[in-house]
Order: sequence, then structure tokens, then C-alpha cells
Amino acid sequence: MLQTMLGQACIARHGYAASETAAAFARARDLVESLGDVPQQFPVLYGFWAVQYVRMAVREQQNLARHILALAEQHPDPERLCVAHRICGATNEMTGELPAAREHLEQAIALYDPERHGSTAFTFGQDLGVAVLSHLVWVLWLLGYPDQASRRQAEALALARRVGHKNTLGFALMYSAMAGAYGHNAGVAAEHSASLLELAREQKFDLWRAGATVVKGWATARQGHGAVGTAAIERGLAEWTGSGAEWMRPFFLSLLADACALSGDVLRALGELDEAIAAVERTGQRWPDAELHRLRGQFLTALPDCGRPGEASAAFQSAIQIARRQSAKSWELRAATSLARLWRDEGKHADACNLLVPVYAWFTEGFETPDLKEAKAMLDTLK
Repeated sequence: MLQTMLGQACIARHGYAASETAAAFARARDLVESLGDVPQQFPVLYGFWAVQYVRMAVREQQNLARHILALAEQHPDPERLCVAHRICGATNEMTGELPAAREHLEQAIALYDPERHGSTAFTFGQDLGVAVLSHLVWVLWLLGYPDQASRRQAEALALARRVGHKNTLGFALMYSAMAGAYGHNAGVAAEHSASLLELAREQKFDLWRAGATVVKGWATARQGHGAVGTAAIERGLAEWTGSGAEWMRPFFLSLLADACALSGDVLRALGELDEAIAAVERTGQRWPDAELHRLRGQFLTALPDCGRPGEASAAFQSAIQIARRQSAKSWELRAATSLARLWRDEGKHADACNLLVPVYAWFTEGFETPDLKEAKAMLDTLK
């Protein structure tokens, strides 16, 4: 119990991937397995899984997720099953298995009872309901349900504030800030990252401070202050990587690449993307893979002397194929819009229409989001 409590304190102070955190949970796991104490195994195994998650040791994550789910099914209890499905959902989310992730997370939120599970923040480092809702925001958006994702985000933040646990609030704000970034809403990203920075500085949450610095830097660059934003992203990314975290690093590199491109340094932007794609291949966190390839295509078209349209077209088509394999309709729409723009500029209006119309027609919500608006504007120019 003491090692588990120490591990949770280390998560808040140093981050999940820190050596202090890993050592505490490794010792706790050794102890609890020697005792065979099933109820106590769940916070220990969860903490050990969280270390592997943020370090992006994907195989270890997957093995632990299967083991924890099997253990929960052998000793059924709503809290244990909620923990197990949350772990499985988050693991599937990172590897780009989005329908499976949604299924697990929906089961977890159905099991969560705010009255009965109100103390889980002190056992697992964050309130279970807030954690599940935050992951659902991510998965629903990627699957192409931005309005549902927005509602879940509001629920997560409201529940985090009711719970009154500082690290839980930090978790919800981090996921909300990132939702603004991958949703291309700089205002939302700036608002939540600023709130998180204030909380992280007050509570000495090193990992959340680093992540908030990255997202706020991207929002700053998007709002017209490229040099300031790029410097902030670099600073936050260095702190994030210094903590041992591989989780989110490819996506954060894509934010740095975007900021570089906004400042006119397209060659550097392509270099940052190459590093991000290599990190995806090395770690297996495939959820941002389609967007990384789309951005590569976008930056290739922006190179001097008319760009490299053949390579750009191949990058956009790779992005579409990856998105389709993952059922990531939001990434597919964004990549299809980018490729349609390239084809329009090459005079291939019919091809562009045939590509974009069915992807856009799939959506039933989110028509006020930047991506849907951009796709609609593109279709209007093609018609």
C-alpha cells in the first residue's frame, strides 16, 4: 500500500514514465504478487500499466491489459471491470484500434458510479470516470463524431471539478487542451492549456506543465506569433522527453512542424515530421499516423519552386489508407480535403469531387467544426 501511494505521488510530481514512478510500482507489483491479494493487485497493476503506457512500451501495455481484464473477469466487481476496460480502451486507442477502444470505454463508463467510485482518484491517480470520459473524447473525435466528443469533454471537465482532486483536473485539462490541438481549434487549445499551466505550476505537476507548454505554444503560433510559439513548443517538448515520456511525442512533434511551417521554415517542418513518423514506427502509437502523412503532403506542396506534387499526392493517399484502416473518419476527411485541393489545382475536378463527396456525406454531425467547414468550402469550389 505504501509503495502504491508513493507511486501515485510520483505520477503527480514527476510523471508516469519517471524512474521514481517505475521503481515504486515495480516494487509494489513484486510485493502484491507474492501475497496474492487480488483487490490490491488492481491499483498496483494499473500503476505499472500506466508507466508502460506513457513510456509507450506497447507490447507490455497489451500484455498487461489482457492480464488485468482476465483478472477482473475472474473476480468480477464493477470497479475492477471499469479499471480493466479503461486500460484496454486506452491501449487500443494508442495503437489505432479505434472501434475496439470505443467498445471498451463505453463499457467502462457504463460501469462507473460517481457515488460508489468517488474515491478512485486517490487509488488510481485520477478519478476513473474522468479518465474514461477523457479517452472517449479522443476516440469519438477520431471516429468522426466531433459533437459527441465535445459533449463528453464538457462532462469530463465538470466531473473533474466536482471530484476536487488536483491531478484528476490536470488530466482532464490536458486531454481538453490536446482536443483543441488535434481539432484545429487554437482558441480551445489556448484556453485549456493556460488553465493547466496555472494548475501545474501551483501543484508542481511536471508532466502536465510540459504538455501544456507544448499545446499553448502551438496555439500561440496559430494565432500569429510563430517565433514565440515555436520556442515554447521546443521548451515543453524537451521537458516532456526528459521525463521519459514517449506518449504523445509524435503528435507534439507534428505541432512543432506545423509551427515551423507557419513561420516559413518548411524544410525544418518536414524534418520534424520525419522524426515523428519514425517515433510512430518505433513505439507503435499509431493513432496520429494518418495526420503525420497528411501534413507531410501539405508541406511538400509548400516547398519552393512549385513543391513536389507527386510525392505530396502519395503522402495524402497514404494518409487516407491509414485512416480507413483505423476507421479514423476525421483524419480521412482532412486528408481527402488536402488531396482534393491538390487535384483541383491540377485541373482534376472530377477526381477531386469523387474523392471528397462520399467522405463528407458520411458525417452526420460537426458541421460547425473547422474540418467540416473546410471540406464544404472545397466542395463548393469544385462545383
